[in-house]
Amino acid sequence: CLTNLLDTHNPHHAPPSIGAKKLGLSVSNDERHALVAANDDRLYMLENAELPEKTQTLFDSWEEVFARREEIYDAQIRYFDHLVEKWIEGVEQRVLEESLVVITGDHGQLFGAEGQLGHQVSLHPHGVHVPLYVFPPASWETGVEVTTPVSWIGLSHGLSGVVDGSVTGTEAFVDALVEGNQSDG
Repeated sequence: CLTNLLDTHNPHHAPPSIGAKKLGLSVSNDERHALVAANDDRLYMLENAELPEKTQTLFDSWEEVFARREEIYDAQIRYFDHLVEKWIEGVEQRVLEESLVVITGDHGQLFGAEGQLGHQVSLHPHGVHVPLYVFPPASWETGVEVTTPVSWIGLSHGLSGVVDGSVTGTEAFVDALVEGNQSDG
């Protein structure tokens, strides 16, 4: 089963209530409207434009807009954490003990770091370094930490090995993950 939760994608102007509550974040309707008005990142990146008039009522600079969007993004991440927690609570313990559960992101997000926005236009570390959590079946060794950077290619090699039966434990999974990462795909 593969599920792609898009709760942390644009737009970053209306945080989910659960994530916002966990961070003590409140966003007024006026602030949401001001952020929506400034939601076209091309104004900043390509045109070096001033903030839209509606946005200037609450924000003094693009940097303030991006900092607020990042706070809202953090609330979206907390909401994602909540969804994963609820999913795990809803799955029978036996199923979790027999399953390999992988949780990762497809990309990070930039909020003005070094003049970069979004995730489509650069290989900035904020855009490409994402969490990867692997919860092995009960029969596998636990507590193993991989400190070597890995990629989706390495992850696909590891998961393919699980599916075809050639990977049946933690050590073999880590080997496939790291070796697959070093191959050309």
